[in-house]
Amino acid sequence: MEEKKHSGFGIASFVMSVLAALLLVATFAVTAYWYWAYILGQAAASPSETMLIIVGIAWILSLFVSSVSIILGIIGLLVKNKKRVFALVGLVISFYVPIIFLIIIITHTGKSNIV
Repeated sequence: MEEKKHSGFGIASFVMSVLAALLLVATFAVTAYWYWAYILGQAAASPSETMLIIVGIAWILSLFVSSVSIILGIIGLLVKNKKRVFALVGLVISFYVPIIFLIIIITHTGKSNIV
């Protein structure tokens, strides 16, 4: 019996979901650093508008990559005669990225006036 190969869509979904999660964590870490540096008085000024725009674009890019990863994960699960492990893991990670994003937005909206 021939061993099944991994689905290319599943591998792509997994890689993109990990990238989306890392991008989300990185932008959250940068934002948290700015916030606490400003609150504790260690920052001379708040972040520039350009840096805030870059972080905002990174958040949106993270959501876009996660959405594409969800689509690839679903396709990877539907492909016949292929292993579905990477597609399933990619799909699970991709579902958590927007959920974490929403939790962060809901819990922190309107609580700071840095800019």
